[in-house]
Amino acid sequence: MFPPASVTQFEEQPQFVPAYYTEPPIPFDNTNQQQYQSTQSKRLDKAFAYFSSRMHLINMALALAFSIIELHYGSKYKHQCPINQNIPIFLLVHGSLKIFWVFIGILAFLVAKFLRQYNEVLAIRLMLINLIIQLICFLFFFAWFITGNVWVFSIKPKVQYNPSIPATYCQTNLYHAAFGLIVSTYIVFGIVTLITFKRRGLGKMIRNKIATKDTSANPTITYANNQSYP
Repeated sequence: MFPPASVTQFEEQPQFVPAYYTEPPIPFDNTNQQQYQSTQSKRLDKAFAYFSSRMHLINMALALAFSIIELHYGSKYKHQCPINQNIPIFLLVHGSLKIFWVFIGILAFLVAKFLRQYNEVLAIRLMLINLIIQLICFLFFFAWFITGNVWVFSIKPKVQYNPSIPATYCQTNLYHAAFGLIVSTYIVFGIVTLITFKRRGLGKMIRNKIATKDTSANPTITYANNQSYP
């Protein structure tokens, strides 16, 4: 005979639950996000500063003048270049695109110069949209400009201005206008680029001089910066 089982033997025993080590959550470091936002803010400030500057207005005026000349010659001599009928089309499309770009540039000037003073959030949104449109226009403008370079420069060795020989004929004013506008575009682009780099270099030089004066005026700052800490 077996001894009677006690009641405690049939009671449910507590189960052992293994304790797994869990690493504490990593605290969120928003330093990178703050740096990114600061960089984006600086870029927007530069965009607003440029589009509200006189340099931007000068570029708009030059682009408008070039576009009027291109539209004039492209429409007046549209069917007078049998050697390459694409040359007047190049001038028409190029001039039309420049006028649209001038319109977008004027809107950017108004947003940067006036709207930002009253509604900065709306101004930032409109400026971002404007920049996207300008980027698309620039890509098409660049591709079309290179195409026009090929059309104009490729026929230079054989083009002539006697309409009695239509195979190699192109109207004198039309071809000279297309050729001159392309060369002028390169010259203006080079001058604007040179002025921009000079202004940036001059601005950097001025900032360095100001920083040097501030350091010399506060010798304690220089002393603290030269100390080596363990």
